[in-house]
Amino acid sequence: MLGEAKVPIGDDKVDSYKFKEIKAMPIPRIIEQANRLLEFEVRRHKSLGQSFNMNDPAFLAVTCSKNEHEIEYVWSFLRNSVFIMDSHYEEYQAEITLKGYLRYDELHARQPASTQGFVTMWFDDSMEDAYDKGFKVGISEAGYKPIRIDQKEHSNKIDDEIIAVLR
Repeated sequence: MLGEAKVPIGDDKVDSYKFKEIKAMPIPRIIEQANRLLEFEVRRHKSLGQSFNMNDPAFLAVTCSKNEHEIEYVWSFLRNSVFIMDSHYEEYQAEITLKGYLRYDELHARQPASTQGFVTMWFDDSMEDAYDKGFKVGISEAGYKPIRIDQKEHSNKIDDEIIAVLR
């Protein structure tokens, strides 16, 4: 049963509180679902032109789709955008097109307006692990430079420095 499942996410488990939180998250728009699916499949490929099974249950999770009908709608969007094409060799198989690979490159070529990931948190020694093992790692893995205002050299009032960094 879905409510009884304990799915590991890092060191956490999905409990009823986490399940309600996940359930309350908004469903991504179709373009975001399509981009997620395309990115997921490109990363899994070991070679260009490799076909993949369109019935992989992982696609439901990647796109936050509720059912197979919704995922088929995302597939239709990707086909109509010519990012994927049905395989000529096997049923329920597809291939990423050249346009699909170019779309993937386009999604990853975007330069953010800022390379900083600003962290606001309580400046207490008890929060060091949360910052060092959580915020800092996550922000760095997302491609940003973590900034903690209490570790930045400045001669302003801290409130003024926070406002300056946010601008």
